Amino acid sequence: MLPNNDYFDDIQEDYNQPIQSPYIMQYIAIQQLMSQNYEPIQFMSHYFCDDNSQNQNHNKEYFQKADQVERQISNFNPKHDPHFLITVVRSDQDKQYIVTQDGLIGSEKNTSIEDIIIGKKYQSNDKDIIASDIVLPQQEKPISRIHARINTKDEFRKFNEIPEQYKIFIKSYHSQKLSTTIQKLILQFVRYNPRIRIQNIPLNNYTQIKIQNKQGQKVESNFEYLIGAENKFILEYVDGGDQNEFITFEEYKVWVQQLKTQYKCGFIKNMPEEFDELQPKRPYLILKLLGTSSYNYQTYLLFGDVDSQLQLQDTYFRIGRNQDSDVHVNNNTISRKQCRIQYNKLKGWWYIFDGDSQKESSNGSWLLLRKGTFESDHTTELKIGDSNLRIEMLNFNFKGRKFEYYIDY
Repeated sequence: MLPNNDYFDDIQEDYNQPIQSPYIMQYIAIQQLMSQNYEPIQFMSHYFCDDNSQNQNHNKEYFQKADQVERQISNFNPKHDPHFLITVVRSDQDKQYIVTQDGLIGSEKNTSIEDIIIGKKYQSNDKDIIASDIVLPQQEKPISRIHARINTKDEFRKFNEIPEQYKIFIKSYHSQKLSTTIQKLILQFVRYNPRIRIQNIPLNNYTQIKIQNKQGQKVESNFEYLIGAENKFILEYVDGGDQNEFITFEEYKVWVQQLKTQYKCGFIKNMPEEFDELQPKRPYLILKLLGTSSYNYQTYLLFGDVDSQLQLQDTYFRIGRNQDSDVHVNNNTISRKQCRIQYNKLKGWWYIFDGDSQKESSNGSWLLLRKGTFESDHTTELKIGDSNLRIEMLNFNFKGRKFEYYIDY
C-alpha cells in the first residue's frame, strides 16, 4: 500500500520543511506512476524548495536525487513495462520499491554491485559508502549489513534477448509473412522466462523463504526448513528415482538396509512390499527431524510409489501434529497439517507445500537459505530478521504490451 494523496498534499503545503525521508522522491514517483494517466514523472521543484539558508545544501542533495529518479523512470510505464515490485510489509504502512532494468528507482546505493542489495543501516567511517538498495529498520533479530541480494539485472537481460532459434524460424517464412499476433504467440513459447533469484550473503545467518500452499517449492539435498516457531528438519539427501534401473525385491532389501545404516534411519515410510517381478528403483529422500540438541533427532526414509504399470506415481507425505502424520511433530506451534512433501511424477522430483491443499499452516513453513541461490518463477515471500518482504514479477508477458519483436524480412 502506497502513501495516499493526502500524504503528498501535506508535503506540498509544507514544502518549506526539510525532507526527512530519503525515499520521498521514490514515493512521489511511484504515486504518479500508479495514477490513471501513467505519464512519465515530471518533478515540481517547489516540492523541495526551502528558503532557509541552513537547509540549502540539504535541498540541493534532493534536487540531485530528483533528477536521478526522473532519468530512471522517464521511459518507464508500470502498466506495461516488465518490473519487479518489492514490498516491505510493516505494521503501520507497507513500503514498496520498483525495480526496472535500470535498477531500483530512488536507490541511494553508490557501489558497483548491479544486484539489488538488502541489509541494515551501516555506520561507517567512510560515510560516502552506501551498500544497500533497501535498508531494513533496526530490530531484535540480527541483520547483516549486506544480508541478501536479488539478481534482477541478468533476468532483464535474458528476457530482452530475442532467441536465435526464434529469428531463424520466423525468417524461414519470408515468402509468407507471419502476423504480429502469430509471432507473439510463438515467442511466448521460446523466450526466456524470468525468475526471482535470491542469495543469502552472511555465513552466520540466513534468509527465510516462505513455502507456498498451492505452488510447490522444489527441494534439494541439505535444504533446511523451519516449521512452527522452533522445529526444524533437514533433507539430508533427495533422489528423483531412475525409471531405467530395475531391481529385484532381494536387491531392494539390501539397498534399503544400506540406506538405513548409512543415514541411521529410525523410521521407514512407504517401504516397497514384496514383489515377484522387477521394479524400477524408487525415488526417496532422507528427512532428519531435529530436536533440542545435535544429538536429539529422528531420521526418516521416505519412498516414492509405483503404480500397477510399474511407473512412478505422485506420492504425498504429511508432516504435522496429527497422530496419523507420516512425520509426527508433537509441538503446540505446529499445525495438525503443517506441510506436505510430494513426489511429482511428471516433473520427476520432490516438492514441498505448506499446510494441506485447502488451508495454510498457522505459523508457516520456511526454507532457511544459508548458501547457494534460491530460484522461483512466482511471487515469493521472505523474512530477514523481523522484516517480511514480498517480491512480485509484473508484466513479464505480452498482455497489454506493445509488441517490439517483429522481425523484418
